[in-house]
Amino acid sequence: MLPGEAMRLGEVEWLLEHSEVTSATPSFVWKFWTDVGNWSDPPATFRIDGPFIEGTRGMTRFPNREPLHWQLQEVEVGSSYTIALEIEGAVLLCHWRFEAVAGGTRLTQRIGLSGPEASRHAEGVRSGFGSTLEPGMKRIALLLSEAQAKVEGGRPPAGGCEE
Repeated sequence: MLPGEAMRLGEVEWLLEHSEVTSATPSFVWKFWTDVGNWSDPPATFRIDGPFIEGTRGMTRFPNREPLHWQLQEVEVGSSYTIALEIEGAVLLCHWRFEAVAGGTRLTQRIGLSGPEASRHAEGVRSGFGSTLEPGMKRIALLLSEAQAKVEGGRPPAGGCEE
């Protein structure tokens, strides 16, 4: 792939999906969650090299490891985006969707693979993300509820996340 060239995605095999509901409004969720400074997944840290639009590149750093370089794909302002990360003959995709529901926003994350070597990586992706996707999404839903409540000067409503 040449520098600046967008990754081309073929057929996607979606391996994992989970949804949670936050009491935060869709507009707040989009504004807060597309600021990568708000992404909290210790020990990882995140950086984006430009605006939150299709084609912008970002990086995830972990202690004592090479950084992971990714690119934003299919950004639909206010409703969804996909992070694409190249891995040995495949592209790992993390697709986020935000939908208004009564009392807040449904957050959905789908994780999948595309590319000629996708099947070779499928089991590793399932085992690597399978046990952490649900608790991670619950944590994010609560974080969003609490962040909006803090901005508005109140407390988060009880039961801000569906379990």
